[in-house]
Amino acid sequence: MAVSERSKFENENSSITRSSSAEGATCAVVTLAVAIRGDSLRGFRGIKDTSTAKEILQTLSADALTDGGDNVLGVELLWTPEDSRDTLFRQDVIQDYPELIDL
Repeated sequence: MAVSERSKFENENSSITRSSSAEGATCAVVTLAVAIRGDSLRGFRGIKDTSTAKEILQTLSADALTDGGDNVLGVELLWTPEDSRDTLFRQDVIQDYPELIDL
């Protein structure tokens, strides 16, 4: 899953523009890939709003704290743009990541 998500960033980063000065607010796309033991997220069908995102992150946090953290098999955090000089505009996010929702 992480390799698939990373390839999206590499293929779609053509929308990112490099700027030497701040041109206003920039967007960011963040992907959190977690491999964890257990089935507490078995019924997970996707994040539709901020309350669902918060609930999922709290569940992951609780699962990670059990058994001394041995339930966590791997974690990868990806974001674009990576460079602080890069800018990703809302229109670019909509075009490159149509499946995403605003949180």
